[in-house]
Amino acid sequence: MVTEDALFSPDWYRVSGLVLRLRPTLRIGRQRLRGRLWYVYRDDASGRQLRMNQLAHRFAGRLDGRLSVQVLWDQVLGESGDEAPSQDEIVTLVQQLADAGMISAEHGMDLARLSRREAERRRSRMLSAVNPLSFKVPLFDPGPLLERTWRWVWPLYTGWALLAYAVIWLLAGLAAVEHWDALSVYARDHVATPAFGLALWLVYPPLKAVHEFAHAWAVRVWGGRVPEMGVTLLMGVPVPYVDASAVALFPSRGRRVAVSLAGIVSELLIACAALWVWLSVEDGWLRTAAFAALLIGAVSTVFVNGNPLVRFDAYFALSDAVGVPNLAERARQSWAVLARRTIGGERDAPLPPGPGRDLPALLLWGSLSWVYRVTVFAWVAAWLAPHSRAAALAVLAWGVWLTVGRAAWGTLRYTWQARWRSERPLRTIAGVVAAGTAAALLLTLLPLPDVTTLPGVVMPADAAKVRAAEHGRVAQVLVEPGQPVRAGTPLVRMDNDVLAAEHARLRALRDAHEAERLRSLETDRTASGVALDELRRTRARLQELERRIAALQVTAQADGVVAFVDGDGPLQRQVRQGEVLLYVLSPGAMRIQVLARDDQARRLQASSAQPAARVGDRPGPPIAARFVAQTPQAVRTLPGPALGDRAGGPIPTDPADRDGLRTLEPWFQLEFEPAEPLARIGASALVRIVHPPRPAAAQLGDTLRRLFLRRLEG
Repeated sequence: MVTEDALFSPDWYRVSGLVLRLRPTLRIGRQRLRGRLWYVYRDDASGRQLRMNQLAHRFAGRLDGRLSVQVLWDQVLGESGDEAPSQDEIVTLVQQLADAGMISAEHGMDLARLSRREAERRRSRMLSAVNPLSFKVPLFDPGPLLERTWRWVWPLYTGWALLAYAVIWLLAGLAAVEHWDALSVYARDHVATPAFGLALWLVYPPLKAVHEFAHAWAVRVWGGRVPEMGVTLLMGVPVPYVDASAVALFPSRGRRVAVSLAGIVSELLIACAALWVWLSVEDGWLRTAAFAALLIGAVSTVFVNGNPLVRFDAYFALSDAVGVPNLAERARQSWAVLARRTIGGERDAPLPPGPGRDLPALLLWGSLSWVYRVTVFAWVAAWLAPHSRAAALAVLAWGVWLTVGRAAWGTLRYTWQARWRSERPLRTIAGVVAAGTAAALLLTLLPLPDVTTLPGVVMPADAAKVRAAEHGRVAQVLVEPGQPVRAGTPLVRMDNDVLAAEHARLRALRDAHEAERLRSLETDRTASGVALDELRRTRARLQELERRIAALQVTAQADGVVAFVDGDGPLQRQVRQGEVLLYVLSPGAMRIQVLARDDQARRLQASSAQPAARVGDRPGPPIAARFVAQTPQAVRTLPGPALGDRAGGPIPTDPADRDGLRTLEPWFQLEFEPAEPLARIGASALVRIVHPPRPAAAQLGDTLRRLFLRRLEG
């Protein structure tokens, strides 16, 4: 039974005498979620919508501009008895309808005073209008176009069509797996080039237009109306959009989910077609555009629109599929209620609308979404840091505000208002202060694992590298890969035409000086002495030259097994002095060469921790390793192509470098000796160093200092 205290409200005077009318542009739809009947009110003029239960609809549906709120509530109270909504609930409902702009008052009464969100709405419109990074430009009403074309496309929204899509996706997936190596090589060679960036910029808008039309046609096929289509200029890139909010009135949950996923389905089909085009044509602009469409339609669709943790297509599909409307807002409210109950001491703080069993899932979704957003902002800021200081700092500041600052500001406001709102304000303030102090102590005092992971590649030690002692052309390779050799075994024979010509000239000059010395020996002893000096100098030069010519015969310096730098060996190549020709691998000759930033290199040298390495072609437990050497200064050349981004590695390389070995920023090269023998040259590796635990605040400070001091100043 409803008590008198619970039934009546001190704020009832604000609405009791109002005569309200639902706007004529309002449409009402019914939905059944988890066995309960819900009514969706949608204003076609503004696109706003409001969901309410049957009792609330019993009152709101009577707002026809003839009777006052008091009379209507009396009618509902007489019909529903103890189940009737209280005056507080009616006040809240009227405020929500006023917030959504769905009601008007008779006799010209201004409802803005009832709308708690009117100022917020005006401020939001103003900010969206002046935001230089993202603003909407409505273009036209697509209704007539959809009306003329929806009958042509409705077969694409049937169960048989979905089955065909699944077959297409399966075949395309098998083709992608079969040609994965070719796709990886193409991505490595082209993705970082300016031409491919231009292709992405040109392909993205039309592909997204197809995505939005897929939503629009889905709405029209199932009886809805799409009143607006336009573009959102997102950082200068035109991104089409449609107003598909009419889907909220669909009573079928399956159709609402289908409308949400229609764009993803269309992009995946375009990606399949793009893969077929890429496999069928030769290199050129068409192949580049096809790969750009494949990258957008497959990768970005899955990780952006297909990610239910952000408010895109998959989010709305998940919300409808599980029957939890306003999933993000309810998750936020769940965390707020949890904080109010545990920290603020408000044991009776009301839970968000819906079954209480949803609370754990809402808390989990909210925490995962928060972690994802933090990760995205951190990644974008780190990516922008070397290119634009202002952009990186702006993204970081915006991310901190959205993920931490807004919640902190709400907490401060909640604490300040606790003096008037809470029955025990000191308990609330003490709880917030205690929670903040505990969080600060955890961040600054609690040691957390501190690990440095460095990317590396398996390469022979410097002693195993056989280098050219002179410039020249490789005339003959005298050994085969895998052949055991002993120290002194000839490996490579090189030719140098310049040295050969100089050798012939010096021999002729030596013979001329010898003849001149003998001729003048009895007639002119002074001339004979000069000739003898020239002869000695020529012989010394000839001896040095013969030593250099002998060095063209390259021999093994130690016992071992021959390995080529590449598959074909150095035959018929023009090589420079000091260039590596091949390897002679003796036991323990392999090293793991890694790249590290300057701060990582200094910290590693001062650390006594035992490094451990994982090698790509060697499954099983990590291998112990020992730090043995470091380059005295930073380098801009990778020790192996496996570390570069073109081969799927983590190090960005210069797009203008055809070999993919020149890095965009300097790195220190460190060398580790593995405790176990390694076989394959060029295999990727990760070296992991576990440092003594440090608090999270110290680790975060080092990260920010590294990103926004070293990289920005460099």
